[in-house]
Amino acid sequence: SGFDIENTYHPFGDLKISKHDVGATGEYRSRRFNIRVDLTDVDGEVITDECAYETTDGRAGTFTSGSSISLAGDESATILEVPENVRHSVSEDTPVGYTLSANGASGKIVANSSNTCELLNKYEANGFVNLRATKTLSGRDLKRYQFRFEVRDQDGSLLRTAANKSDGSVVFGAIRYTQSDVGEHEYTIREIVRDMAGYTFDERAYKAIVTVTDNGNGTLNVDARYEYADGDSVDLPLFK
Repeated sequence: SGFDIENTYHPFGDLKISKHDVGATGEYRSRRFNIRVDLTDVDGEVITDECAYETTDGRAGTFTSGSSISLAGDESATILEVPENVRHSVSEDTPVGYTLSANGASGKIVANSSNTCELLNKYEANGFVNLRATKTLSGRDLKRYQFRFEVRDQDGSLLRTAANKSDGSVVFGAIRYTQSDVGEHEYTIREIVRDMAGYTFDERAYKAIVTVTDNGNGTLNVDARYEYADGDSVDLPLFK
């Protein structure tokens, strides 16, 4: 008696493409990315044969070189039964606001194994606001830099100071935001009371409410509105 041993040569391998997405906010967390895969033979000629593919979200179909597969964060696609020695190149049309880092984007298919390509997109968005106020002076002309003002956050921490211009306008330095700041922020604007003989100061406090939203393209929409301490709206804080 003996054993019959049969070896089967299977000159095909798989290509698994995984997508990861970090930093996106709100509805943009589910953004889909178009992943292009090019397949060429050892001579650089495009592979024209169709390959089957399947994705972790339940899609399946056939794929040819130069086609694209859409993936969202934490999804993957596997291109099945790619002939050995075929070279693959994986690329992406990266949306504005994202950066792409790739591991295994190019390589050669090895029979009976799976090549892995990891695509990581990092999203960053930025925006800023310049809070404003107005100063008036009765009894004499207002001079540039004559009075000073401050902005404090909800914890009472001092964020910005500014002085008036000769026309009475007050513009604070930019307060900057990233996508992690999406939401509403409240600040307090006051005149800084100093010892100036003959002058009285306006001791009212105004609220500035800043709403930060993500435009999904690397920019933030930053809107400021102003209120009296009692919550009534006002165009700009006015100090007299």
